Amino acid sequence: MVEIKLSHKAFWGLAKALKTEKAVPTPALRKRDNSIAFDDREKAECLQTALNNNAQKTPRLTLNMLGGWTRRFVAVSLPPKDDLDPITQDEVSKHIKALKIRKAPGVDSISSKAFKCFSAPLVALLVAIFNACIKNCYFPAAWKEAVVVGIPKLGKPRDRPASYRPISLLSILGKLFEKTLKTRLSEHLIGKSLIINEQFGFRPNHSCLQQALRLVEYISEGFKVKRKTVAVFFDVAKAVDRVWHAGFIHKLYQLELPDRLVIIIHQYISNRHFTFRLDSTYSSVRPIRAGVPQGSTLSPLLYVLRVRK
Repeated sequence: MVEIKLSHKAFWGLAKALKTEKAVPTPALRKRDNSIAFDDREKAECLQTALNNNAQKTPRLTLNMLGGWTRRFVAVSLPPKDDLDPITQDEVSKHIKALKIRKAPGVDSISSKAFKCFSAPLVALLVAIFNACIKNCYFPAAWKEAVVVGIPKLGKPRDRPASYRPISLLSILGKLFEKTLKTRLSEHLIGKSLIINEQFGFRPNHSCLQQALRLVEYISEGFKVKRKTVAVFFDVAKAVDRVWHAGFIHKLYQLELPDRLVIIIHQYISNRHFTFRLDSTYSSVRPIRAGVPQGSTLSPLLYVLRVRK
């Protein structure tokens, strides 16, 4: 321990290990009708139902809204323009190198370690698959299947299904494709100044620490002139789980994103399915009707666009 420097990964790994609480079995869960779920299968179904209910609270559509979006989708049903740069082998190799070995795989069970063993010809095949997906505006259904695990929220009663944060375990192959899409989406948003200056989360060279420093600066400036500083903080409940798909795609068209990118993102968020895993027990498979998957590469940036004015 004495020989480990503060900048060394081992130091922070040890600090995290000491801080992390031991895994505690999920207790019996109370359902909405106040009945109790005791066995793991019941609890998995209970947690899945709670997550599924969050996605049901989406706005009702009016005929005018439906008509407007129908015209939009008819317009883009024609072959979209080649407005996205092709994916290169160096780009995919870089993303593979950055994969974390300890990240859990998705339904296909292909680990990050397996991708790191890929030879150059195999990476070239991935590049060909990804470019074909972009050319055909397609996001494969197999990459949209999620295994969801629940992480207990601090300070929340553990017998309540709403006290668990859902994390989606997704196909790493799909995540690699997401990274290439994220690069192109970020470049477009930054190039067109579509991300406001006040947005610090999920942006290159920006962090929460910088926002904290800004707050300290405002307070310090107030002290100098003997003024009080007031701050208002919002925590949007179930924000990621309740993103309305139709409204979100409409917003992307309003931002004039490249046609191909919008259609692929529409494919990405549509017709997703998930199963909830509790230890080694799985719930039934259900569709996801709203929200963006927590644990995915692309979702944080999509949510930034969702809350943009």
